[in-house]
Amino acid sequence: MNTVFRHETKFVCRLDEIDHVYSWLHGNHRGINEEYPDRYINNIYFDWFDLQDASDNLIGLGRREKMRLRWYGDVEAESPMRLERKIKRDRLGTKRIIDLNSFSLRATSRSDLTERIVAHGSETQPLALDLRLRNPVVRNRYLRQYYVTAAGRVRLTIDSQQTFYSVDHDDEVLRGNTITYPLYVVELKYDEADLGLVRSIMNGFPLRPVRHSKYLAGLARVIEQPYF
Repeated sequence: MNTVFRHETKFVCRLDEIDHVYSWLHGNHRGINEEYPDRYINNIYFDWFDLQDASDNLIGLGRREKMRLRWYGDVEAESPMRLERKIKRDRLGTKRIIDLNSFSLRATSRSDLTERIVAHGSETQPLALDLRLRNPVVRNRYLRQYYVTAAGRVRLTIDSQQTFYSVDHDDEVLRGNTITYPLYVVELKYDEADLGLVRSIMNGFPLRPVRHSKYLAGLARVIEQPYF
């Protein structure tokens, strides 16, 4: 099966700027419409003991990866989960997804998390060693809105209400210090062949693209180091 790499262009703005984005969306003549109902996204990011994935991202290494556990909705509910390996190759990105059976992380300790993930997925063995060599580092949660062009070739998401949580020592992974993040993250995803279409659609868009990583933003706040 061929792996499809796509452009991922990100924008970041404050509360007083997001209204300009919504005005642009509602007045866009190319027809960008809501794709799904809004929903909360939960992630736990894993990294090597020396935070190598974070370091690769910070220096802008052309070939880099990161790993996360993702689920939707109520943070403590029993939910279908997925293990994602995000892969970056210069300007393009993709992800490998392993779907897991439904389970809850309620009362799950940091040291038990990896074995719970492996136990709930039939295809996790190829990633089991990587998981066991990585540590859960940061958890985050945010509300995502989904938009798509009429032909489904360009997708745009808006993430708000971001909150980060530390995942340290052997505490339960759903506990930890709460750190709010007041910025909105807007992201475009599209194929290389649709670059011309994107330029046409984005005419008049009120924000400029930036490099941004939710993982790095959360890690910086958990370890109290500046990032964004």
